[in-house]
Amino acid sequence: MNVLSTLSIIIAFFCSALGLIVIARKKIREYSLFFFLASQVALIWILANVGLTLFEERDLALLSARLSFSSGVFIATFLLLFSLSFPKIKQNTIPIRYLIFLPTIFFAVLSWTKLITIEIDRTSDGINNIAYGPVYILYTVYLVILILLTIFVLYRKQKVLVNQEKLQIRYFLAGILISSFFVALQLAGAQTL
Repeated sequence: MNVLSTLSIIIAFFCSALGLIVIARKKIREYSLFFFLASQVALIWILANVGLTLFEERDLALLSARLSFSSGVFIATFLLLFSLSFPKIKQNTIPIRYLIFLPTIFFAVLSWTKLITIEIDRTSDGINNIAYGPVYILYTVYLVILILLTIFVLYRKQKVLVNQEKLQIRYFLAGILISSFFVALQLAGAQTL
């Protein structure tokens, strides 16, 4: 295991622990639940990406790739739902927001088929290359839309919030932007983890 993989695993468990700290508060709010879920799915996503780079057997690498795609779409969905519910939500918008799960579940299920990931080919220098399926482009567009909506919502909210909530949004927005950069690298086919 290389240094980058080790660092990725440490970051994954740190992210998971942060989600556990947020959810362990006495009063669990809806946005706390979404943050917790995003952090736990991020743990799965990071471990799947580490597995994709480390597994030499094609079946295990393909399983890791499919798990990465499946969990990635849930991370983006939970982060969007977090951004919509932080710090407060309008009561009349709750049911409509959950419709976002329909395309998310659709793409998560397709992640386990050849429509998004066909196969894995290991090069002579030990890199696993993914052969993408015909729905991969739609998956990527959906993921980018979710990320851009999350950034847009958080940006708009940080302009009207004050004090601690504004600072929390700015830190979270910075984290989303940094993470989105690495997601974009992965979607472009680069081996980021």
